[in-house]
Amino acid sequence: MFDVANPSPGDTIHVGGYTLEGTAFDKAAQSGSGIDRIDIFLDSRDSGGMIIGEASLGPDNMWHATTSIPSNQTGLHALWFYAFSSVTGQELTVSVPVTVAP
Repeated sequence: MFDVANPSPGDTIHVGGYTLEGTAFDKAAQSGSGIDRIDIFLDSRDSGGMIIGEASLGPDNMWHATTSIPSNQTGLHALWFYAFSSVTGQELTVSVPVTVAP
């Protein structure tokens, strides 16, 4: 299970600092979330997107991150989230379409 609570699809976000949050849990984990890292990209990393942050994992399977959106990246984009499971070795991905505004 991997969810992004903020931002929502279609949101307008602004350049500069931005806070993201959600939940992440690997059902195969016997204890804890099983997720050991969440990387955040502006656009798909497989298509040349740029890494803009890494989430901090907290209690109750929650995660949060404060990123910096570059001022030269306004327009339509997608935020891509890549969660890595230390239990299964698999990666979960979620993308959220957003508009980046000045």
